Amino acid sequence: MNSQAIFCLFLLLFLCVIADKEKKKEQDESVASFKLYKKLFKVKRKDHIMAVQKLLLVEKVEKKAKLTWIMLDTIIKTISQAEKYLEEKNVVLDKFPVDLEIKDELAHVLENTALFADIIVRFPKLVHGFYKKNSKMWKPVMEKAIEICNKTGVYRGDHQMILTSLQQELGIGEVDPNYKNPFKAQENTAQAELTSEERRELYKTAKMKKKVHERKEKRTGPQMSKREL
Repeated sequence: MNSQAIFCLFLLLFLCVIADKEKKKEQDESVASFKLYKKLFKVKRKDHIMAVQKLLLVEKVEKKAKLTWIMLDTIIKTISQAEKYLEEKNVVLDKFPVDLEIKDELAHVLENTALFADIIVRFPKLVHGFYKKNSKMWKPVMEKAIEICNKTGVYRGDHQMILTSLQQELGIGEVDPNYKNPFKAQENTAQAELTSEERRELYKTAKMKKKVHERKEKRTGPQMSKREL
């Protein structure tokens, strides 16, 4: 083997090593980006629960219907715009994105899909009425959103039930004959039972408020009244 061939071989090996290191770096950055977003997604879920609870407190049917429509319309428009952006950028979700702009648009899809699911599960009769009238435009948007959510892996584990419920409610994908929405019978009642996720968040909030109150009491200590002085 002449010196030129040996040089070419070493150059090829060097380039392969560099390529492997670059690929490993991209994978590590993608994993870190995914883990960080998973934490942010959990925080966002708390906001979703709060939004649904506020809707539950609205007693007037007309007002509740108007607020629900505004939320659903905004959600669909937001998801649709984000999907268009991701398509234009030719984003392939074989790994979680690192680019901030792409990640922001992807987050719009992931988070608004979860909120849409919360609302349709909580207020099935009301939302199905809106969905039926707008299914020609809404269904393709939600089909694409569900596909994106499944590809990212963000919904795996605790959040998978959100997508499963959404698919069953919208009739997207395989129909589960055993699926039952527990809130259908409760929709017209004044008090609807809380989901396990809602109960957990309420418990955490109450516990946190209690700790804050206890810290304040320790800081201030016992107060003497004016009479004692």
